[in-house]
Amino acid sequence: MAFDFKLTNGDIVISPFDIVLNTKGAEAVAQRIDITLKTFKGEYFLNIDFGAPWFQTVLRKGVSKNLIDTQLKNIILGVEGVLQIFEYESTINSSLRDMTITFKARVDDGIIDTSISIADIVAQNSGSILLQSGGFLLQEDNTSKLLLE
Repeated sequence: MAFDFKLTNGDIVISPFDIVLNTKGAEAVAQRIDITLKTFKGEYFLNIDFGAPWFQTVLRKGVSKNLIDTQLKNIILGVEGVLQIFEYESTINSSLRDMTITFKARVDDGIIDTSISIADIVAQNSGSILLQSGGFLLQEDNTSKLLLE
């Protein structure tokens, strides 16, 4: 049986003197989707291919919405336990520089119905990102510094 630590707002849930595990099917798969989409590709040093290509594709100028949708659907379908996406909608709000993705997916133990905002993901991301060149991009106070390249 697969299990994950149960997370609330990104923090591990601890009941009195014990870490809570997330073993419920649809809830665990939804948490895995959330973690995958909120991880920038290249951010996790043990697997730089894990996560969504926010910097590589989505946040670049001139990338078609169709390409972004295709990549995000493939990422969602690649999460263990996701069987099918049967509803998917994305909307771009140019004035807010945001894209909202809403989808329903069939999983082993039910259906997941969720919505994410790319602006929220970018706002939550902090720290450093491992670059393919082996360097790190350190982000602080809306500035970026290239380290170790």
